[in-house]
Amino acid sequence: MRIGLVHATPLARGPAERALREVLPEAEQWHLLDDRLLPDLQEAGTLTGRLRRRFLGLVDVLLDGGAAGVLVTCSSYSELADAAELRWDAPVVRPDAEMFRAAARGRPAAVALVASTETAFAPAEAQLGAQPGTATAVIHRVLVEPAPGATGDVLAAGMHDQVARAVAAGASEILLAQYSLAAAAGPLTERLGVPVHEGARAAATELRRRLGATDETDAQIIHSTKEA
Repeated sequence: MRIGLVHATPLARGPAERALREVLPEAEQWHLLDDRLLPDLQEAGTLTGRLRRRFLGLVDVLLDGGAAGVLVTCSSYSELADAAELRWDAPVVRPDAEMFRAAARGRPAAVALVASTETAFAPAEAQLGAQPGTATAVIHRVLVEPAPGATGDVLAAGMHDQVARAVAAGASEILLAQYSLAAAAGPLTERLGVPVHEGARAAATELRRRLGATDETDAQIIHSTKEA
């Protein structure tokens, strides 16, 4: 089985690749990167028709090339996943929809939404507001500037103070709005003692479910989770 992934930054590939390898270890991964998608969106200030067509064209390449499903890893383009599904009879999964559903189950009064680019906030807030458990939640925007290439503890240390201020202001859930920040989830949870959600594994699990996981795949996931 071939799975396609669309990236707008090379930083998203690692977290998405690892999550998909854990959740669908038998899948062949096919990655497409357009590293001008985010800069061009920032210059335009909105998803123009040209940017929409360009992004959907990348999804078309993957599905026309035999991918059984597609993971979109850029939150700034997540709304186009639904449009892509209308074009193809195949699952096209948003990068963080399942993450928001998980956060909403706790019905938080306030959340910290963490991103390294301003364009990630609006689509994330729209998805968050659509969840019944978070429709009235106060959203604390936390804009971080992670060091290039930083992962894990180093990444968490670089954003710790800003996220900690949001927690002190009442945020009981932390949502990392970009895959490039996913490696900080575990260290931040340990440092701050509150749930920290990231989208990569949640999205991979959603795609597995929508493709119809086999019992063998489920057993592999349980085994790898126990080993971790």
